[in-house]
Amino acid sequence: MTVIRILIAATLMTPMLATAQAQTTPSPEWPVSAGSYVRIESSVLGSGFHKGNVVTATSDTLVFQPKADAPAMSIATPNIVRLEVAGPQQSHKARGALFGFLIGAVSGAALAAATYKKDECGTAICVVPDSRSFDATVGALLLGVPGAIIGAIVGAHPSNTWVPVAVPRR
Repeated sequence: MTVIRILIAATLMTPMLATAQAQTTPSPEWPVSAGSYVRIESSVLGSGFHKGNVVTATSDTLVFQPKADAPAMSIATPNIVRLEVAGPQQSHKARGALFGFLIGAVSGAALAAATYKKDECGTAICVVPDSRSFDATVGALLLGVPGAIIGAIVGAHPSNTWVPVAVPRR
């Protein structure tokens, strides 16, 4: 039972240790460099964020191109509600594997503990320990490992991190 408590404590502390070592990226400053991939929120473009590339940026205007074949749009800085620049792409394989393992291990342990049935060895020699906690541990491993593999596959898809830019108001 002590081994299970140690494993649970170690798996719960792992995400905290991983986030404690996160690196911070420096905030980009205005004017944003040409060619930067951004997402912008502006009343000129409509509601919500719109993604595209910066053509040019001056002290009071941003020229934004939503798609490669679309015409560029000039947006005055007072009309920009929010501007964020795409940072480095990250995949979340480790986080996906951890969550997949936790979901699989909890499900496997619960299923194995719920379906536990005392084995009657009779005159034969019992090789495998016969207890509910042993079955729960085996169930956790049997479903935790495939859960970790599936979680790593799902978390492998890279995603952008968005860094906010302070837009000057004139």
